[in-house]
Amino acid sequence: MPLIAATHVPIVLTSGPVIGVGAMLVAAVTSVPLSYLYETGGCTVWAPAVLHAAIDSFKLFLIPATATTTFSLLLIAVSLTVPLLCLAVPRRALAGSPARDDGLAASARRR
Repeated sequence: MPLIAATHVPIVLTSGPVIGVGAMLVAAVTSVPLSYLYETGGCTVWAPAVLHAAIDSFKLFLIPATATTTFSLLLIAVSLTVPLLCLAVPRRALAGSPARDDGLAASARRR
């Protein structure tokens, strides 16, 4: 999580401290849902990649300079909220099958 947040430090230099800290906060907080989607999806990067692409889709639009700060703060709020919603969905519903066991739980049941 700290390394992912650190990769967003250049945003502080280009967009200012408020937007930069917001971007680092989004990176840190969304690492939990991205990890959840990775594990729940059978250790494939597709679900986290789609979510990350959705968060970054704002880059496809030209935002007027007068609305940059307002838009950025709204984007930060949405980018913090929406990914966390996937944590409310049970693993079984996301995986489409019963929850996976790890090797330790399976070996403990055999004993």
